[in-house]
Parts: sequence; structure tokens; C-alpha cells
Amino acid sequence: MGNNVTIGRNVQIRPSSYYGVGHIGNGVEIGDNSSIGPNGFIGCAGKVKIGNKVMIGPNVTMIAENPVFNEHGVSIKDQGVV
Repeated sequence: MGNNVTIGRNVQIRPSSYYGVGHIGNGVEIGDNSSIGPNGFIGCAGKVKIGNKVMIGPNVTMIAENPVFNEHGVSIKDQGVV
């Protein structure tokens, strides 16, 4: 986190996969004087980098991963994420 970062009420920052794969994510970097509005969601299993003086409004969702769904007949949760 940079200097003077504001994170609004009910913001969720999830550093690992939402799908329960269990690996530790790449994380988030937030630059100086930036803010995230209330009720935001940042899924940072993949790297999320927010620059300096960035203002993110309320209810914004950022997800830095995608589910793998190549195999028919296999649960999407069992195929992992990229």
C-alpha cells in the first residue's frame, strides 16, 4: 500500500483463488493517494496494480484470474484457474 490510501467500507481484497484451488495469489499494489470506494471487490490471485492518484468508485469488481474449463465432464472447480 502506498501513502494516503483509502479503502472504503465493505471492500474485499482476496489474495487467493476464489475457486478454492488453494494457491497463494500474486497480490495487489496500490499507489500513493489512491482510493477504493465502498463495496468493492479485488480478486488478486493474479497481480493487480493500481497506480498513483487513482479513484475507484463504489461497487467496482476487479478479478485477475479466469477459470479453466477445457475438459467436459470435469467440474470447473476441479480444473483450476489461470
